[in-house]
Amino acid sequence: MKIDKYKIEISFSAITVVILFGMYFFNDAIKYIRLKELKISLQRSSKDDNNFNHIGLVMKYKEHRKSYNGKNNQDKSDIIEMRVNSILSHRETKKRINSDNNKLLTIPVLNIINFIRWVSDREKIIDIMDNKSIAYIDVAYYYERNNFYDKALDIYKEARKKGVYEASTLAGIILHEGFCYSLAGGKKNRIKAKESYISVVNNFSTENAAITAIILLQHLEGFMSEINKIIKNEKDSVNKGVKLYNNIAYKEALNVFLRIEKTIHKSETSRLEYFKGRCYEELSQKAKAIEIYQRIIEVNSKSKYAKMANRRIYLAGFTANNGRLIKILSIRNNLRLNDNTLKDMIKIDRRINKFRHERNPRNVLKNSLFIKTMKRIEKISPIFAPAELEKYSKMTKSHDRITDKKKTIIENKNNTIETVKTIKTIQTVKTVKPAKTKNTIKYRIYINDGNQFIGAITHETASFINFSTSLGNIKINKSKIIKMEMM
Repeated sequence: MKIDKYKIEISFSAITVVILFGMYFFNDAIKYIRLKELKISLQRSSKDDNNFNHIGLVMKYKEHRKSYNGKNNQDKSDIIEMRVNSILSHRETKKRINSDNNKLLTIPVLNIINFIRWVSDREKIIDIMDNKSIAYIDVAYYYERNNFYDKALDIYKEARKKGVYEASTLAGIILHEGFCYSLAGGKKNRIKAKESYISVVNNFSTENAAITAIILLQHLEGFMSEINKIIKNEKDSVNKGVKLYNNIAYKEALNVFLRIEKTIHKSETSRLEYFKGRCYEELSQKAKAIEIYQRIIEVNSKSKYAKMANRRIYLAGFTANNGRLIKILSIRNNLRLNDNTLKDMIKIDRRINKFRHERNPRNVLKNSLFIKTMKRIEKISPIFAPAELEKYSKMTKSHDRITDKKKTIIENKNNTIETVKTIKTIQTVKTVKPAKTKNTIKYRIYINDGNQFIGAITHETASFINFSTSLGNIKINKSKIIKMEMM
């Protein structure tokens, strides 16, 4: 047989093919391992050298200090907060290196390399994004950015139990724990925050986090000093509550607002309500805060606090994973408020979303440990509960109905000429006698409140008409008539 004749050649060809495929997969495995090393280096640089995005911590304190000193422009402050949150929220969603297509084939190669690295006393290659403790840190940071400080503290503590960290990472965790304590409210928590900052300065003096800790400690000591003065020397008033809020004493400020809200002058109501909402927002009660903000908008939409409140609604929706409906509510509100600052914030949001989509078109994060951990924890402790989201959904639908009604009114205004002609025709008739025959002329009258009446005119003056309908006689003011048609 021909196959037997070329048996040796076929064998050599098969061996060659196996060797070539082996070399291909070996090179692919080496590429995967090298990319993993690069990934670890880049991610550590991002997490450690940049100190868990400490810019957000310093910014929060500085904005409060500027507000207390009367140097803060709220429009600029909201834009800054939006930009910082845009940068920081990108931290957990940045594109990872997706090189795991042949992960199983690389395991033997990786084990051999790690053995050689162990013998030579070098660090083992691991996938930092599959590190459970790092995933917990990212989740804790998410709750921190959403003002759920007590929840963030619990998760930071859980993260500490799940891993042994390098000095820079551990310093960052303690720094953020101090920050959460300072904002969680109460004198005891502020003391714990101070102790955390001092711990970072004393135990991690060579780390970048120590510099941030010194800055935050200086601000915190200033806040604590002012809080004591305000509580001792000032009587309850809206100004006192605002001063306490600006010194991060949210619980104390809220207590002042609740004590005086029924006795203050009407002109101060919007201001008190706005800062009461800010206190609830910082004390992990975002749904209650949004309820207050929405009330400000509905009661006094011309107040400057209405625009400021609506921006807070948008920011609350922006930072939460399930906040899409809240953002829509804010956008609907702005149809009435026409706030240019909010429009700029929306542009920033859309720009960062476009950037994320370009960087991560295939959603490579879908199966990451961070997302899995985030979903599991947020299922138990969502930023907005399902019942709250249902309420916001109804609000947006209500906005849509109001918008449709306004469109109808605009369309009716376009018929002004026809309406005027109709009214003039009515005014030319001085008296219409009651109908006594089957040939009585009937009219359909459209009223500006949306009602319609069908019947006959029984009496008319310069300002009103008497109208006989199947429900009885009614008196209609002519100024309320939009249109009148002969049946």
